[in-house]
Amino acid sequence: MKIFYICESSIEHDVGGGGEGTRKAYRSLKAYCQQNGVELGVISLNDRLPESLPFDPVKTRTLDALARLCGHSNYLWFFWLRHKEEILSLKPDIVVLGRSRYGFMAKDIKADLSDCKVVTLFENVEIDYAPSYFTNISGLPKALSVALERIAVKKDERDCVRHSDAYVLLSERDKIRIREIYCCRGGNCAIIPVCLENATQLSGKPLLPVDLGKPSTSRKVVFTGRLCYAPNIESVEWLLANIIPKFRGREDVKFIIAGSRPSEHLKKKIREHKNAALVENFLKSYDIIPRCSLAVCPSFSGAGMKVKVADALSMGLVTVASDEALAGYEEAYGLRGLIRANTVDEYITAINDYMAMNEHELSEIEAENKAAFERYYSYERAEKSYARLLEKLV
Repeated sequence: MKIFYICESSIEHDVGGGGEGTRKAYRSLKAYCQQNGVELGVISLNDRLPESLPFDPVKTRTLDALARLCGHSNYLWFFWLRHKEEILSLKPDIVVLGRSRYGFMAKDIKADLSDCKVVTLFENVEIDYAPSYFTNISGLPKALSVALERIAVKKDERDCVRHSDAYVLLSERDKIRIREIYCCRGGNCAIIPVCLENATQLSGKPLLPVDLGKPSTSRKVVFTGRLCYAPNIESVEWLLANIIPKFRGREDVKFIIAGSRPSEHLKKKIREHKNAALVENFLKSYDIIPRCSLAVCPSFSGAGMKVKVADALSMGLVTVASDEALAGYEEAYGLRGLIRANTVDEYITAINDYMAMNEHELSEIEAENKAAFERYYSYERAEKSYARLLEKLV
């Protein structure tokens, strides 16, 4: 039996939530194939994995733009046109599509290989995510770009829904959305939330608990995320306008804003606050976050699940998050170290409550949050869930 996994990004090198999603799927599929004597083939960007098939996608901005003009939402459309006959001649039994933008693949696979099972992975509902791609433009150009993007995305995502035998979604919210938008009954559907490797496995450090250093006299309140991504920029600007000034002049707390590719405008805004520090170009969040810090996740827009919440739980951090940031994390509700907050007053109260906690309380919360991460958001959970789904298809 052969399982092919196709994704547009690099499994080895991609960063952010998208990279975590591709690695979760790859590791889970690899574990299943090794345990069951199944052949795994992978098509991805700029990877040299043991399972890599001899097809090398090439990604450019020009190809991405031309794909939209041809009515599709992803540069892989050109790659697929060129290589689909060769790929399908290898006669895979299951093809796992790494994104719900690959409807053109799902449609062709089912037309040419009627017995082949197609599984589509929804890292979010792409049509809801479309506006987030246009951070750097505004006004009429943005409105037109978003409208064209939605048309192309809806076509491809609808075809994925129609021609897939199974779906993997992050949350019940996403399951409801594809039913609403595409009149999909859900079919053979698995909900597998954001799942990450243990930080220690990634860094080569000893097994959990991760030693992030002793709590210092100055507590840290930390926001992490790509600072070129519109919802993250919105969150940071909200913190700078509404929360960070409330703690000006206090020596016992400092705010850390950590992320990649911030604009000069955003850097300037952060520098205006003496109690806030910007950290750029770090590899992993656990490298720059002191133990017993507080993670804040005031997300108000976006789609899918916010990886930063699972990341914070993996380090045992007290975590304060908005309803949007907590979408998909329902299994962890009830943890005293996972606090819902949506208003300025709620965030200020949560930070003050955190400041009043002693080391013993913070250590207890650290253990509870790490245990919840291991149970709900680790690779072990993902591997078991993928195995159950695949067993239904074979």
